[in-house]
Parts: sequence; structure tokens; C-alpha cells
Amino acid sequence: MRKIKSTIYAASTSASTILAAVLTFAVSGCSAEKKPPETAVRLEAFLALERGTLLEDVRTTLGMPGRHEFSAVVEETRYLSLYFAFEEPYVGFYLVFTNEHLKAVVDPPKPEFYRVPYKDTVREIPKPFDAENRLKAVLAFNDLSREEIDQRIRLAIPKGASSLNMRPAFILASPLYLAKSGEIEADYRTNADLAKRFDPLKVELGDQIEDVEKVFGKPYDVIKESEERVVHVYGSPVSLRINPAFRFSWVTLVFENGKVVRVLSNHFFDKRLLQSQ
Repeated sequence: MRKIKSTIYAASTSASTILAAVLTFAVSGCSAEKKPPETAVRLEAFLALERGTLLEDVRTTLGMPGRHEFSAVVEETRYLSLYFAFEEPYVGFYLVFTNEHLKAVVDPPKPEFYRVPYKDTVREIPKPFDAENRLKAVLAFNDLSREEIDQRIRLAIPKGASSLNMRPAFILASPLYLAKSGEIEADYRTNADLAKRFDPLKVELGDQIEDVEKVFGKPYDVIKESEERVVHVYGSPVSLRINPAFRFSWVTLVFENGKVVRVLSNHFFDKRLLQSQ
């Protein structure tokens, strides 16, 4: 395998980091020639992650926490999935941990879409999904080898691109003219506050309802699936004029016999839970 010399940047989803990046970019712009930030992750470091490495050691190596996708207890084993995405080329991976040790690096499930007529073209609408089935699918995926990860990154490089030396990944898109609009800047700050308030990593598997309410407050909605199983939905329906890539995630907590057995966010939050509202 030919060694890649360029640097690829893993995306951090920390609310404060995102807001700082957006504000900095709005004022000064961004150039591919600028020195990479200290949090840049070299491809070699990502490829060299050893299975069995402790969660905190992985985060130290990558220099960022990763974006929470799900936490779950399955047959007395605790699972955690964090999403790390590279930008330009755009490609992401789930890092799956068991009992806080790295178990596998896997491909995210491919989304499915309905294609419906829209004006003179076709519009794609995401198909609804069952979060539990998606979770089980991820846990059943094969661990990607170093060669397979390298290949997926190479396939994502746009045709004609001569280098992976791109701009820092935490700047995902133009920040909607943030420097020109104090109102939009306020929306980004509100979003950062909500991301911090509803951070799914604040909740531990096994927490009881009263423990969660100390952290998140009262749920936005409660769905009783059975006497033993109850679903709580947390988030805010506030309207925000921001890039959707930066938007905070709603969180689903599944309780069995009063204890948290699932924490679902981002790719694993089922938006159908909001339709009744």
C-alpha cells in the first residue's frame, strides 16, 4: 500500500469548537496554504489505531472526542459508537467501542431515499428507519482493515484532485455570512448552547429517570412502549438559521425497568418521533 503523505482532518463536533471555527472563518477566511491546526489528525494515526485501545487513548490520539451516535447495553455488553468524518474528500467512519475499548471501525449504513417529482426535477426524501435495526446492523458489520479504510478514503477523492492537503475539516461550509449578520451569529450561539445542554455523552447507561432529568430536565415527549420500556425524547423545536451540518442533535433515551439502555443521537435519532408534535 502506497503511503499517503498529505494530512486529512477528522471533524470535531464539539459545540465550542464548531462555533469558534465558524466565527474565525467568517472573519478571516480559510486557505489551504495555512498551517494545519494542532488538532489535525494525520491519516497514519487513524489507520494505526489498534483494536482494544481504551476510549480515552483513542480520543487523545485523534485529538477530538468524536460525535456520539449511540450508546447501548446488549447482552450485558456496553457499546458506544462515535462518528469521525474526514472532509474533502468527504468520508466518515463509526468507531465502535465495547466496555470502553475499541472493537471495530465500520462503515456507516447507507441512507435510503424516496424519489418524488418536484417541479421540473426529482427530489430525494430520506426514508424513515428503525433505530434499533440500524444499531444492530452496525454491530454486525465487519471491522474494516487498514487497507479497506485507505481504499475508501482514496475512492472519495474527487476526480482530478492531486492532493489530500485540504482545508481544516471542522469548517464544513460557508457560515451563512455570519460576519454580516448579528442575528445569524446569535442563532449559532443558541445552537452551541443547545448542543451543550443536550450532549448525549452526559447520560450514562444504567442511569435512572431522575438522574437524567437532573442533566436534561423534563423530556420533550414520552412514549410508553410497554410496562417495562419507555422512550424519552429530548431537544428543542427552536428554529435556527444555520448550516444543518452544525445543528445540535435531538436525543432519544430508552428506559427498561427505569434504567437507560439506549442513548440515540445524530444518525440514530428517528425524526418520526417528532411528527406527532
